[in-house]
Amino acid sequence: AIYAQFPFFYAAGAAPGGTVAPLPMRLGDFTATRQSQGVLLRWTTVQEVNSDNFEIQQSTDAQNWKTIGTVKAAGSSGSILNYRFADNSVNSG
Repeated sequence: AIYAQFPFFYAAGAAPGGTVAPLPMRLGDFTATRQSQGVLLRWTTVQEVNSDNFEIQQSTDAQNWKTIGTVKAAGSSGSILNYRFADNSVNSG
């Protein structure tokens, strides 16, 4: 399993003047586990404020990204919430 933990996610260019702005959530854990048909992504949030969905993107060069799916978010929550997405379109390499 590949494991990464991040306290916040940020979006470049989301704030006036193209500055970095925090997204309306705090991430608890994030894991990506290889499976026979692809990768299972799992994450938890510890706080969400007016969130709509999570957009899952994929890139082969870290420059060009394509959306491969979305997962509905809770909206607003101060509780730990669990999410998952099965990525069956993983490129080999």
